[in-house]
Amino acid sequence: MELIGHSRPTTPKESYAKNYSTVFPHDEPLAGRNAKTDPLHGELLEAGCVFQERLGWERPGWFARKEGEGEGESSPPLPYDWYGAYGEERHEDYRYDHKLRMDYTFGHPKHHENVSSCVLLLLLLLLLWLLLFLSLLIKFLSLPLL
Repeated sequence: MELIGHSRPTTPKESYAKNYSTVFPHDEPLAGRNAKTDPLHGELLEAGCVFQERLGWERPGWFARKEGEGEGESSPPLPYDWYGAYGEERHEDYRYDHKLRMDYTFGHPKHHENVSSCVLLLLLLLLLWLLLFLSLLIKFLSLPLL
């Protein structure tokens, strides 16, 4: 848990603040972020990755690829701002929060096309690999045995 000052843990406050708000399927917490990161975190962040928090770890969620999604711009989760309460300054240009708000829907989020295009590309590469493997296998089986 992230501490601001010396006595206010941030994650319970955000849980309480969101207790009566609409819960969207792709909602991400803003408090207690960047606690655990992997060695590629900085490189992925520079490439436009939007991270998701899972069990304290920051993991890649999706990459901004289109206009209006902040294509290729870095958007890390900033320290918790308490939504402007407790004398804290509210973040003015919070790109991460803006990208999260694109997910606030009960349908498919806007970045769903990015994810589906990556999955289709991977499936195409897998299909090509299988075709190459099968052609080599057929060629090997058709050789005469000595």
